[in-house]
Parts: sequence; structure tokens; C-alpha cells
Amino acid sequence: MSFQRRLYLSYVVIFLLFLALLFPFASIVVRHIVKNGLVKRTDEMIDVVTTAANGGGPSEANMVRALHEREAYLFYRITLINSKGEILYDSHGKVETKPDYPAIFLQNHPVVQSALEKGIAFQEGYSHVLKMHLAYVAKSFILNGQTYVMRIAYPVDEMERLQRDFEIGFFIIGVVLLLLFVLATSLITYRLTAPIQTIVRAIKPYQEGKTEHLPEVKLWSKRKKHSEFQTLVDTLNSLTSKIEDQINTLKAERNEKEAVLESLVEGVIAVNAEMLITDVNHTALEMLQMGRGELIGQDFMVTDQKEFYDLLLNCQQEGKILTSTRQLSLERKRIYLDVIAVPKEIESGAVLILQDKSTHYKVLEMRKDFIANASHELKTPITIVRGFAEALHDHPDIGREMTQQITEKITRNCERMERLVKNLLRLADIENLPRGNLQKCKIGDLVESCRQMVLSVYSSAEIRIHKPVQEELTLLADPDLLELAVMNLLDNGAKYSTPPAQIDVTIATTPKRDEIMITIADKGMGIPQEDLEQIFQRFYTVNKAHSRRLGGSGLGLSIVQTIIEKHFGKISVQSKLGKGTTFTITLPVDLERFH
Repeated sequence: MSFQRRLYLSYVVIFLLFLALLFPFASIVVRHIVKNGLVKRTDEMIDVVTTAANGGGPSEANMVRALHEREAYLFYRITLINSKGEILYDSHGKVETKPDYPAIFLQNHPVVQSALEKGIAFQEGYSHVLKMHLAYVAKSFILNGQTYVMRIAYPVDEMERLQRDFEIGFFIIGVVLLLLFVLATSLITYRLTAPIQTIVRAIKPYQEGKTEHLPEVKLWSKRKKHSEFQTLVDTLNSLTSKIEDQINTLKAERNEKEAVLESLVEGVIAVNAEMLITDVNHTALEMLQMGRGELIGQDFMVTDQKEFYDLLLNCQQEGKILTSTRQLSLERKRIYLDVIAVPKEIESGAVLILQDKSTHYKVLEMRKDFIANASHELKTPITIVRGFAEALHDHPDIGREMTQQITEKITRNCERMERLVKNLLRLADIENLPRGNLQKCKIGDLVESCRQMVLSVYSSAEIRIHKPVQEELTLLADPDLLELAVMNLLDNGAKYSTPPAQIDVTIATTPKRDEIMITIADKGMGIPQEDLEQIFQRFYTVNKAHSRRLGGSGLGLSIVQTIIEKHFGKISVQSKLGKGTTFTITLPVDLERFH
């Protein structure tokens, strides 16, 4: 509830309280006024009779005569009684002379008896003489050694009428005063609270999150430059400006921190003292294969990495950096991580750094595999050549036909070693693609040239080329290397298909027309699903005996992948065993933007 509403509510409560107290108060005040008036009038009458009695002659007769003389000016019922209860004078009644009447009178009029005893008394009662309710004031006085009582009566109806008039007048005056007070205080309150309300209305949208910036507060009226409210507004605006600057600084620092975190190749996860995740970068999300919303604000155990959890906990307890090496099993692959847990300030959490060393381990494994495979591939023909050479040396008398067969095998194995060494040297050359070799290539002509070369070896093969009819697609590339890559894929399609081989080559552009796609699909023997991820590795063959029989060394697809990657392209494969294989090459049209 606003301040003004509370103020108005207090006015209503005060007004109701005023009404509740008005009528009892008016009754007491009016009765007090009437009583005082009657007492005063009684004193006046006592003075009159006292003066008359002192003027000479019988005192009681003088007193009665003085009262009779003033009957025309009396608006009250006035009764003069002596101490015996005898009525000496009654302005509105008959004076009784019966012997027993004084005693009865004192008994029926206790106000007179009370006045004789106490000096003054007040009472309300019914008058059988005047047939109405009267308010009596009786006061005793002594004159010439005798005690008398002056009693004055006033109609209660008149007193009640006076009370109602008083209440109405007091009520009207009270209402008018209250309204004037409400109006005055409302104006003053509005004058005082209007600037505060202006400030609240200006700041409230920011408080409710409807705006991102603290607004500048402006008073709706032109106030003195040095008024308290203007000073308050100026101070708030100054604070707002400083807060905005601070917020912008914090945002800049946060953005800078996030940019640094996101640019790191290492995964970073920050936790607080309660092991709740407070921050995580994109690399860590990819490593854990989880979304940011699944981690922020959650307990670290949601990652399901107990070893990482223990490392973070121990580094906080010991207050020092801890390291470890872990393997992380992801969908379809396993990565090797160097894990570093760094404690923050005392009891404020820690930071977990995940360094992906999979490439390092993969290079080591590839190096080992390469040495083993190269040694194996060279060892076999060398052993065969050496065996046949020793046979010729140990048996010089071998027949001409046998000698010819042996020399043919020696020659074939030497050619195999030559191809192997040539492919290895070619791979080494491809690793460095000179810019001087780049030139505009017509993809359609390049694929057609490869088609003709493959058909010269596999004459029964059916190789169909699908390309845009009215558009010649070109790109910047090394034509010799690109031809080698396409040639290898076409050769494999023909080699690993049951004659006659059926191969479809599709040339198209991507929707943005910034890349060219070359799809080579055959209907050959296909590749098992478990081998698809490894076919681009060096020396890897799906069927070693079959590949060796066909003269394969396991380097062809590795050469193709290296050529495509050096052109900043991508190659993918889809295959079904017994139904065929589809290779898709995607190459950028403008290779210059990558240099």
C-alpha cells in the first residue's frame, strides 16, 4: 500500500474515531454547560434574595417579594426552601401549607436534602407539577442564621435540544476542519511525494527487468536548482551513471573472460566450494557431450566423472595444483586428457582444465603403426627377393623356364617396393602444397580425364558423369593432385567391383555456391561399418590378402584424404556391405581466402 493510501486510510480512521467520541463528548459538554449555567443562575438568585433580606423588614418576606418582582425575567423554575422543607417560593407551582408537607417534600426531593447536607446538588427527575423532565440544581446558603436552599430547574428537553444542536454544529465544524486538513495535508503530501513517485516510476522498469539500463531521472516540474529533491535527483543520476559505467566494465570483463575461455583449446570447468558448476567453456561441453544448461548451477557429479570430482575435491583440501591423465570414452571414440585441478582462494572452489592430448597419442600410435606397417610392407617383398636371389645363387643349374619365373617374381616385388616408396614420398610431398601450383580447374574436364584413364585399364567398366549442362564448374586447385585423388577413388571403385564395374560421378554446387561437391558412387563389394572410420589411415586395408593380390598398399585413401584436406575440403564415405560405396568430396571454390 502506498504512502498516500495509508495516509487517507488514517484520515478515515480518525474521522470514525471522531464520530464515535463526538456524541458522548457533546453530551458531557452540554450537561456541564447547563449545570454551570444553572449554578451561576442559582448564585445570582441567592444574591438577589440576600440583598433583599438585608434591606430591612422580615427577611423571608423580602426574599419572596424580591423573587416575585423578577418573575417576568425568569426562564427557569425557581424554588426557595427553608431547612425544614417548607417551600417559601415557587415560580411555577403552588406553595403548600399542610403541616406534613415539608417532611414529604424533603423525602421526595433528595436534591434538596443533598444540598442541605453538601451545600450543592444536581439531579434530573420528573416533575409532576410541570409534567416534564427537569434538571435541578440546588444550593444551600445561610442568611441571618437560617439555612435556605435555592433550587433552579431547567427542562431536560431543552438541554437535549441544545445537545443535538451542539452535536450538529460540532459535527459540521469537525467535518469542515477535517476536509480542510485532508486537503491541506494531501497537497503537502503530494508536493512532497510527487518527486519520490517520479523517481520510483523511473527506476521501477529497471527493477522489474523490463530494461537493461538505469534511466536518467527527471522531475516533471521545474524546481529550484538547489532544492533538496533536485539535489537527490542529481545524486541519483550521478550514481546511475557510475553504476552504468561499472556494469559496462563488468560486462566487458565478463565478455573478455568468456572470449578467452571460449578461445582456449583446453576445456575449462569452474566449481564453487559446494562443488556446484559456475562456469564452463565450449571445449569442455564438447568433451563431456553435454549442454550448458545441463551443467551450470548443478553439482559436478552430474558429469558422471567420479575421477574428475575426486581430483577437484582433493586439490581444494590440499590447497595445491593436482594433475592426472585420464581416458574419456565418448560416443564412437576415446580421447586422452591431461587433467589439471587448480584451487581458487581458500574455500572458494577450484578450476578443472582438460587438455586434449588425443592428437599427441594418435600421432604416437600412427608413428608406431606407420613404422610397423612400412617395415612389414617392405619386409615381405625384401624377404621374397632375397629368397629367390639365394635360390638362383645356390642353384645355378636351374632351368631357363624356372629362372624366368623367379626373375619375374623378383621384378614384381621390386615394383611393389617401388610403388610403396613412391606413395610414401608422394604423401610427404603433399604435406606441403605450394601456392604456385594452384590454378583454375574445370572439374568436368578433370573428371572426364580420370574416367578415360580408368577405362584404359578397366575397359568393361561403366563410368557415368552427371554435371550441370549449361554451367562449367571451376575452382582453384592443384590439378595434378586433384586428378590423383579422383583417379584413386575411380580406380578403387573399378578394382573392388565385380566386372563390369558401375560407377556414377555427380558434380554439383552447394546452396550457397561457394563449394563444389563431387560424389563417386559404385556398386562394388562395399566396406563393413566397423572399418569405415579407419579406411583413411595409412596402410589400413579392409581385406589385406585381397588388397595385396590387387597390388594395393593401403596408402591410396590416405593420399586422397591428405590431398582434399590440403585443399581445405572434406571427404566422407557411406557404404553397405555387398551394395556399394559412396565417397563425397566437398571443395571450396575460392581457395585464396584460406591463405
